[in-house]
Amino acid sequence: MDGPDMPLVGANDLSNTLGLPGQLDHPDVMAGFQRVTDACKVNNIYFRVGGMGHHPELAKEMIAMGARYATAGADMTFMTKAAIANALKFD
Repeated sequence: MDGPDMPLVGANDLSNTLGLPGQLDHPDVMAGFQRVTDACKVNNIYFRVGGMGHHPELAKEMIAMGARYATAGADMTFMTKAAIANALKFD
C-alpha cells in the first residue's frame, strides 16, 4: 500500500495551526477533523487522534467520526504521576 496507513492528527497541533490553541471543539477545528475523516474514508483507511486525555467526550466524537485510536495521555505522564503518588506514601 502506498501512502499513510493510519495518519495521526494531534488535536492540539491542529488547533494551534488554525490559530485556535486549546479550542479543540471549535467549529473550525472540528471541520479540520471532518476533512481528515472524509479523506480517510475516500482512501479506505482509519485515522488516529492525539491529545484527547482531558477530553473524553470529544474522543468519543472522534471515534464516531472514524478514528480507531485516541490517546488518553502520555506514558511518561502516567509513570511520573504513579511514581509521585507512591513517593507521597512515605511523607
